[in-house]
Amino acid sequence: MRMETLPTGCMSSHFNIGIDTLNVLLYRYKFGGQFKQMKLRGRGKHPSVEELPLNPVYNKTLPISQATKSDLLELCKKLAIPGRYHARYANLPCPDTS
Repeated sequence: MRMETLPTGCMSSHFNIGIDTLNVLLYRYKFGGQFKQMKLRGRGKHPSVEELPLNPVYNKTLPISQATKSDLLELCKKLAIPGRYHARYANLPCPDTS
């Protein structure tokens, strides 16, 4: 199961969300503590997450500012952004300000 760790407002608590398993939240209160599992479910007759259709909100990539793109490309050069994403950031649309 792939996990993502999300720090909350309190430094000593963490949540893990199983990307491969929907409707499950793992949490702990200490960095070294064991994770506890909480099953998430909706109330009433709402469809489960698996049944909800996901439709794209935009039909194309939205443009970003030239300054943002420059900052992202600088992070790529410093390898702060993994190499597999460099081409994606290099091809982001931005308005031509020249």
